[in-house]
Amino acid sequence: MAVEWLATVLPFIKDAKVSDILREQVTLLNMQRDDAIRELDKADAALVEATQQIAVLKTENTNLSEQINRLKPAKDLLEETVKILLHFYNESALLSEENIAQIFNLQPSKAAYHIDILRKKKFIGIAESRGIPFARHAPLYFEIMAPGRAYIVEKGLG
Repeated sequence: MAVEWLATVLPFIKDAKVSDILREQVTLLNMQRDDAIRELDKADAALVEATQQIAVLKTENTNLSEQINRLKPAKDLLEETVKILLHFYNESALLSEENIAQIFNLQPSKAAYHIDILRKKKFIGIAESRGIPFARHAPLYFEIMAPGRAYIVEKGLG
């Protein structure tokens, strides 16, 4: 604003020395203003670029966090329980507590513990007879259920 005022007043100044000095000052001020505008434009462009880079890095961070979570062992289940669930998932077989104890070299009570945990979470359930009559005192057989399959898939384990 001061520069515009000076430019308007300069033609009316009679003293040549003062007029030249003021003209030179106006020119310098205009150059400084133009330089400042160019610097501001560069800063704006850098800000836009940095904002875009931040968005890309946030997306990348989210993706990497999801990958890390998939690779981490499940904290809600013991590692051994997850292995048993994975066995049900991969084999699609009917298994009893005794089968689990043998396959994973566990004490029967420990196998029963893991079965209990998986049943409480509804990851496995008692297998239906599928046309094969079970004897009255036959062991219970278990099979993986939809929530168990979902758990394995969502955790990226299978």
